[in-house]
Amino acid sequence: MIVSVIGGLILVVSAVMLFVILIRWHRAPSVAVEEFRFSLAVHEPHTIQVALNTFALWLVLIIGLTFVNYGYPIAQLVSCGNTAMPAVPIGAQR
Repeated sequence: MIVSVIGGLILVVSAVMLFVILIRWHRAPSVAVEEFRFSLAVHEPHTIQVALNTFALWLVLIIGLTFVNYGYPIAQLVSCGNTAMPAVPIGAQR
């Protein structure tokens, strides 16, 4: 019970601090921001590689890595017979 009260108190204090910071930031005078300058490449490329300039490559990498990271452990759980809670393949009879 005490731990919950302490956790709730920390949460309330952090919320109050967040609102104080936001209110102080909103009331502060505006600051003129300089124009952002990009650096120039020493050897400018004539063309940009299509694979690096589109989302297709990155989407394929994300999907592939997701299958590699999650597919093997899930397949291992399905094939292993001594798990504490056996996995049920989709469409299998219960």
